[in-house]
Amino acid sequence: MVIAKSLHSIGVRPFESPSEADLRKIEIVTGRKYPFGNHIKESLSSLPEKVEMKMKEMECPSQGKSKLVITLTRLLQSLQFTKRHYVDMVVGVEEDNLIIFHEKIRVVDFPSPYSATILLSSPQQGKLTVKAGLIFEDFLGIDLHQKVISMKETNSNVVYKHGMKHISSFAHPNVL
Repeated sequence: MVIAKSLHSIGVRPFESPSEADLRKIEIVTGRKYPFGNHIKESLSSLPEKVEMKMKEMECPSQGKSKLVITLTRLLQSLQFTKRHYVDMVVGVEEDNLIIFHEKIRVVDFPSPYSATILLSSPQQGKLTVKAGLIFEDFLGIDLHQKVISMKETNSNVVYKHGMKHISSFAHPNVL
């Protein structure tokens, strides 16, 4: 915690800033000796690339099903990352307590943007809550989560859609 406060005092706040900051200045402010700044920079290069996840629901009236498209986009492609990170993309239906899609993806290798299409049975009555999660194997606190709720009124054929985006509480702003 002391190191974080020291870095904050010299203006090094997000995870990208230490890689751009003067390594010797970091050592002076934190009271650490050489090669502490180099270790900080090496640690940052081992973090996974930042990924954005979007969910979009579309109706398929002829089939009576909903089509859910999940798109992953890699945001920081220009940086050189030293470690290959894996994520699990898991999609489930809350009402049925059922996982309907699971895929293991290597973050560096997936074509960006990457899309997965899932067919869902439309809710007959009430609501259908679909949750998607992108879970990193090696790190805690940088997972992505999203939720889409489909609601259908019992007296009409209108389907109301409500989308909500939930990102974990410790999602650092520049590296996901």
